[in-house]
Amino acid sequence: MKSILFIFCLLVSGATSAQKALLTPEQRAFASNYLKQTKEEFLKSIEGLTVEQLTFKAKDSKWCIMDCAEHITLAEQTLSSVVEKQLKEPADSLKTEHLKMTEKKIISRLNFRLIKVKSPEIIKPSGKFDSIEAIKTAFIAQRDSAIDYVNTTNDPLHFHFWKHPATGTIDLYQTIILMSAHTKRHILQIEEVKKASKFPKTGKTVKL
Repeated sequence: MKSILFIFCLLVSGATSAQKALLTPEQRAFASNYLKQTKEEFLKSIEGLTVEQLTFKAKDSKWCIMDCAEHITLAEQTLSSVVEKQLKEPADSLKTEHLKMTEKKIISRLNFRLIKVKSPEIIKPSGKFDSIEAIKTAFIAQRDSAIDYVNTTNDPLHFHFWKHPATGTIDLYQTIILMSAHTKRHILQIEEVKKASKFPKTGKTVKL
């Protein structure tokens, strides 16, 4: 009888652990809505801009709006690859309890523009896209894929981890939240460029 009870407890414990790895309905809805919100905000931020506006730099060392848009899209692709790669690694249910970073902290840290973070070489803007239309197309495809993934996945996102330079160790659900927060960070940067005193007011409009 005791052995049967012990096995039953193990099964219940295993089921509970597996459930903790999955997204709750609330987490799924939050991530999906945040992805949609920042997608709309980003596309609105580049809508109707002229060639001069897209390529304007307040200083030689600063990124133009085209640079920001490329960086957002490259980061989008890279973060999606991180999720795919880390899901192939062994799950670790114990590490969850020791996470120091929360979703709220990730959003707050990424959106605080006074904290500067050096961009990894792989996602630095370097003219990989020949037009803003190409950037937009690539971004939408990647973001829509992320939204669909969040809405349907049963992958154990809470039991897989990696270390991001700006946040430290986070799980893969938090990585998806970071994806949206990163987009928002550079939307804010785009708005900063638009507020520069010499930002062009006219020019050849780019059709998006």
